[in-house]
Amino acid sequence: MNGKNEIEKKTQSEGIIKFNALSPVAEIRLRTEVAMALVDKVAAAKLFIESGFLPETIKTPAQALIVMQTGNDLCLTWTEAFRSINVIHGRPCMSAQLLIALCHRTREVEQAYIQETTPDKAVYLLKRKGQPAFVSIFTRIEADKARFSVAWDKDKQQWKTKDNWEKQPAVMLIWRAMSRAARFVFPDAICGIYTPEEIAEEVALSTDLETNETKVDEVMPAENQTSGEAATQPGSKSREENLGAEDIPDERLGDWTMPAGKYVGRRLIEIIGEQTASGKAKGLEYLEWIVKNAKDRGQARIVERFLEILRKDGAPV
Repeated sequence: MNGKNEIEKKTQSEGIIKFNALSPVAEIRLRTEVAMALVDKVAAAKLFIESGFLPETIKTPAQALIVMQTGNDLCLTWTEAFRSINVIHGRPCMSAQLLIALCHRTREVEQAYIQETTPDKAVYLLKRKGQPAFVSIFTRIEADKARFSVAWDKDKQQWKTKDNWEKQPAVMLIWRAMSRAARFVFPDAICGIYTPEEIAEEVALSTDLETNETKVDEVMPAENQTSGEAATQPGSKSREENLGAEDIPDERLGDWTMPAGKYVGRRLIEIIGEQTASGKAKGLEYLEWIVKNAKDRGQARIVERFLEILRKDGAPV
């Protein structure tokens, strides 16, 4: 199958962005990339790695190949994909700006503009042809609740406001409102790709106000948040005050409080319900990470028992 037919088939069957939305030069480049054999793509990935010009998060040809393929699925050339797609915690994600750009490439955007912007609230309207307008509202309260605006300080063992949210909260709220609108109005255009903050609350971002480009400055690994040296918060219990894994009755496991880490002092039943603004089960992911990686195996066993009981009861975990 030639490149053109393959692309047209993908466009019809998967609902990805139509190629006629691209410039002639970009279309030719993209058709060439998609039509390449896998062995040639692997060779190209190796050359990209050897160049030394890729983001620091892309370290192997396999990782580069995933970014290249993800870009092609979104009708991005490889170089566009490397500039725009970040790999965080093993998953590809992209900035809110690119999500909106992908929406515009469909040529189905009828209206798209910021209705209101303050340091406490952003309102963004996005309308697709033939559909009602979607008004996306995102507030600082939501950002703080979802912990988009804070990061875990592994040295001080406490939450701190991210530098970006400290300096330009209005801009950050706009990006969150935009990404939410894109996800609801153009799910076919963004193919389930998340923004860095939706995929990992420990990510630190910086945005260039002149170019509107967002880049990942730091990803703080969760393993640094589960040591026994974490500072306690009001109402939290120390490890000594918590019962052992086998001593806690099943009906009381949900009330067991985390002795350390970013959810220190929080009950398991509260953590399991934590979600991002987009509905991602970040609380469940954190608890599953604790089971596999926590140095305190007693703590890991308690969390494991809690999840096992939920699954036996038919809970979607």
